[in-house]
Amino acid sequence: MRKMILAVLNLALCGCLTSAPADADPSRFSKVVGVEADDMLKLRAGPGVGFRIIVGLPNGTVLRV
Repeated sequence: MRKMILAVLNLALCGCLTSAPADADPSRFSKVVGVEADDMLKLRAGPGVGFRIIVGLPNGTVLRV
């Protein structure tokens, strides 16, 4: 889970949060999984819960690496 959060933070900083095109190389994309149905993976402005939440990512969100 920590690796996924850090990967999402990295993607947000480089502006790479997009959905995957149908013909994209699958090895360049990651999918948010393992989040409770009533919760979201929180993308924060920095590492740790003391930073503001930028966006919540539900299960199934595809991120370009």
